[in-house]
Amino acid sequence: MRTAILVLCFALVGSLATQARAAEGGSPEGLLKALYGLYPRKGGASPIFDTPQNWLADPLLQRVREDQRQAAKNGEAGNLDFDPICACQDDTGLKGTKVSVEEEDGKTARVSARFMIGKSTINVRYKLAATPSGWRIADISTKDVPSLLAMLARAQR
Repeated sequence: MRTAILVLCFALVGSLATQARAAEGGSPEGLLKALYGLYPRKGGASPIFDTPQNWLADPLLQRVREDQRQAAKNGEAGNLDFDPICACQDDTGLKGTKVSVEEEDGKTARVSARFMIGKSTINVRYKLAATPSGWRIADISTKDVPSLLAMLARAQR
């Protein structure tokens, strides 16, 4: 009986460790599932603004930080005045997120996320990069913003 309980405890700990690694960027799908698991934010800032190092790869990380720095310096909203994860201003009602890995080679991945906000279906595509800290977002594209990295680079010239 004690052996069965110990085996069950080790299995549970192993399962939780696997989930934690995925949430920390252990897989492309795990990274985005962890990110979308934080939504809806109910008025809070996007996780990529709160803790960008946990989600973004260079050079996107540096571009977002520079946008935040310039916004604070100028006392205005930055160029990134929307949440690129939900492609929205208000994520109220975000639901039904489906994350799909389109391709992955161990160093890079292309992943899409599809979800609903109200009656609208939103599609967000990601380029991910494997980093020493796990998978991170290298670029984000939507119907309105084909490349977040390019948008910020143009704005910061």
